[in-house]
Amino acid sequence: MKRMITALAALALVTAAPAPAQRGNTTLFTPSAAARHAAALAAPPRAQHHRAGAIAIYDRVAAGGGDRQLRDVAALLASIQVLNGGGADLDARLAPLAEGAGYWRHLARELQAIAALKKGGRAEAKDIFSVLAEDADAPAGVRRRAAEMIARIGGTNG
Repeated sequence: MKRMITALAALALVTAAPAPAQRGNTTLFTPSAAARHAAALAAPPRAQHHRAGAIAIYDRVAAGGGDRQLRDVAALLASIQVLNGGGADLDARLAPLAEGAGYWRHLARELQAIAALKKGGRAEAKDIFSVLAEDADAPAGVRRRAAEMIARIGGTNG
């Protein structure tokens, strides 16, 4: 699942992003080009060696100006890399994305549930997955994965 989320988000960035500009001998990365670079760093087989660099680039894009959707997906991708690297304390990273009606809220909530599982919080994860499985606004894939996770954790959906 984490590879699929990363691949889909990276694909969205790559297809929408212009190439970096050149000024003399300096490459000027647009936020989307920087995010593409981070995706390349985070891709296997380099992921273990370059994860911190990818997270730093995603964090810079997320903190920068410009398109809100790009900043949010960069924050989401940084969170995925933190989670893939063994980090489970993502509350501060994911809370702004998971709250409200933002475009990436359902994926952010799904990552919150996965992080809760990594910390041993089965009940918390089940609660989050239950809300996602019942959320009519959530994408079908998110609802389906949430229902599958509820079944794996133990319990029923609904």
